[in-house]
Amino acid sequence: MGGRVELLEIMALRLTESDVANDALSSLFQVFEGVSGWGGGFTAPAEVNTVSALWRAFIAIHRSELESGRRFSLDDPAVTADLVPRGWKLHRRDKRTWPPDR
Repeated sequence: MGGRVELLEIMALRLTESDVANDALSSLFQVFEGVSGWGGGFTAPAEVNTVSALWRAFIAIHRSELESGRRFSLDDPAVTADLVPRGWKLHRRDKRTWPPDR
């Protein structure tokens, strides 16, 4: 079952393309478990390059886990708030939002 990680890598790179950034981010958010939705927008265009680099690093570090189909809890220490651009919020199934301090 190949292709998942390659797709994530492509989506991380495409975050910098304004016409597909929202779709790319939505694809990346699929690695999180317990999330029922998300919303927001890019409020700091300069942040996009940083978020893209952080996602590429996350994917590289967790490549084997992602290849096996693992989804990460938002409570996992490997999942940091800086993977989510400042203008975005993830919605947990229990109605809490994440990152919590935004």
